[in-house]
Amino acid sequence: MISFNFKKVLKNFYFLFFIFFLIWMLFIDSNGIRNRYYLNKKTNELSDEIDYYKKEINNLELERKAFDKNDKLLEKYARENYMMKKKTVLWCCSSCCIAETQLTIISAKHKTKLFSFWSKQKFWC
Repeated sequence: MISFNFKKVLKNFYFLFFIFFLIWMLFIDSNGIRNRYYLNKKTNELSDEIDYYKKEINNLELERKAFDKNDKLLEKYARENYMMKKKTVLWCCSSCCIAETQLTIISAKHKTKLFSFWSKQKFWC
């Protein structure tokens, strides 16, 4: 039977260099196992965030298109989410009436106007 001499192997320069190199590359180097694990974990988290934000962008695009098509929906959203109040001015002439609606964001803290926009609706008398 062939006997294996561990003392010779442990004294071998190439074996020692290989063990040192392996320990260095796996644990001490900046590209070690721990750093690779951390970077892969961070990459997966960022990929999940990218997917989430892409879905949110798509949802916001659909909402924006709905608001472009429907002024009443925009007005309702502005009043509910941005605390806008409605002020209507009615202009009448002999053949038609124009109702101008001003939606204004009021700061609850300072009681000042933050933002406003006008929408016009034309109807016949």
